[in-house]
Amino acid sequence: MSPPSINAPLVGSFLQMGLGFGPILRHHVPLNLITPRRELTRALAPSTLAMILSLSTLTSHMVILLATLLHISRSASSPLSNSTYHFAAYNLIAGGASLIGLIGAIRINPNLVCFYTHFHKTTLIIITFVLLELFLPAFSILPDTFAPLLGTYEMDAHHFCKEMDGFRDDEEWILRCSTQLAMVKGGVGCLVGLALAAQWWAVFDVWMWSRELRRNGGGKAALKVSHVEEAGASDPGKMAET
Repeated sequence: MSPPSINAPLVGSFLQMGLGFGPILRHHVPLNLITPRRELTRALAPSTLAMILSLSTLTSHMVILLATLLHISRSASSPLSNSTYHFAAYNLIAGGASLIGLIGAIRINPNLVCFYTHFHKTTLIIITFVLLELFLPAFSILPDTFAPLLGTYEMDAHHFCKEMDGFRDDEEWILRCSTQLAMVKGGVGCLVGLALAAQWWAVFDVWMWSRELRRNGGGKAALKVSHVEEAGASDPGKMAET
């Protein structure tokens, strides 16, 4: 059987049609219709990240504040340490800062977003030192004045395992229990470290975005400048017309 023949004129006409559509689309179709995904990602990705970050921190601080207030109400008969009230006040202030950041991200206000990122960076610095002292007892750099703000909780694994064993003297079981608790503590420390690194990355990215907005004039005008700059980079002729 002979192989099927190829209709050369028909193939040539299809190639000419395909090659001819390129200049037509480039000159007659708006740029934002050709590359909508790239422009949309450039315009909305930082603001979306800012909204997600501020909303997540707002939710976290409000949940912690509610739990702290419930603990205070249940312990009304017994005196509580000042660190509990400091912790509640901190979460209230941090929740307000997160709300300001959320409003700034929605309205594309670089000043509000910048204020939120600076406050959250300070919070992350304190949390970083607290977690270092919690998971690395040899690391002690946080002043005692910050201790009531978040509270540091150290667990004596040996005492905990001995209490689970009914305060018996089974040293082999206590040693095995302490080793397992140390492994669990190390795993939790790795997860917390990854989550903290993600927070630092998100805050730094949102902070850089707020700086870019302020440099371009702030607000939706800054997004328009970014669109014009990208349009000029993609089509210099269109930039000249603008």
